[in-house]
Amino acid sequence: MKTACKRLQEVAKIDTIKALDQISIWFEEAAHDGEAVLKAIETGWGKEYPIGYISKVISNVSHRLVTSERWVIDGGKHDDDPAFRMLSRDEQLALLILEKQQNIPKWLIKHTENYQPSVFKYLIAKGLIPQRVGA
Repeated sequence: MKTACKRLQEVAKIDTIKALDQISIWFEEAAHDGEAVLKAIETGWGKEYPIGYISKVISNVSHRLVTSERWVIDGGKHDDDPAFRMLSRDEQLALLILEKQQNIPKWLIKHTENYQPSVFKYLIAKGLIPQRVGA
């Protein structure tokens, strides 16, 4: 944290108290990943508004961390399913979201059929949606 504070003072040209306050917020947001905070600060060099830029970088890092954690929790139940593992990561995430819904709306099923046919076929094969939705 001390190193991050020093680097932020150099990058943003702010005093120690403001730097410490900002670093504390960033450390909390980045789940205390000091390396991510330091990397984000380094990307702020030469930016017109470095604190805003660094905040956005750290926000993206924290979003990826949350998504990664959610992926591990949700995806674990399909570890032994070769059909699930053959789907792309985006298709797997779409499938996990659809599985959580009690009643999948017909428009969403039709959208999935048109834009993610692999997910649609998986849902039918597993009996999660009826074979003929509109009929």
